Amino acid sequence: MVASHHPELLNQLAAHDGVLIERQGAGPTLPPRAFAPPVDTTLPAAEIFARGWEHV
Repeated sequence: MVASHHPELLNQLAAHDGVLIERQGAGPTLPPRAFAPPVDTTLPAAEIFARGWEHV
């Protein structure tokens, strides 16, 4: 398991093998879900996260 916010690692790993592990505030960690970039984009994973589009 690699946990990172580093753009290069996101671009290399997230698009193919990434899962999102999230939590709201100080609450519990939510079950992981696969990272699925928007179908109609050629943006790298780091840019999708920077724009907040991972939840679209």
